[in-house]
Amino acid sequence: MTNSGVIGHVYDSALLGFSATMPDVGVQALNKNSRVDYIEPDGEVTIQTQTLLGHN
Repeated sequence: MTNSGVIGHVYDSALLGFSATMPDVGVQALNKNSRVDYIEPDGEVTIQTQTLLGHN
């Protein structure tokens, strides 16, 4: 990776992508790449348990 970034994980099963740590200039350069659909900042992701509809 250019611009002094470090690749963390590569995702190639349920989705295609990677995690990386990089300076702002690296994010800006990556964002200009036509092969990149979007960039998201790191964050926590959770799932919601099944919600039962109706009355018991």
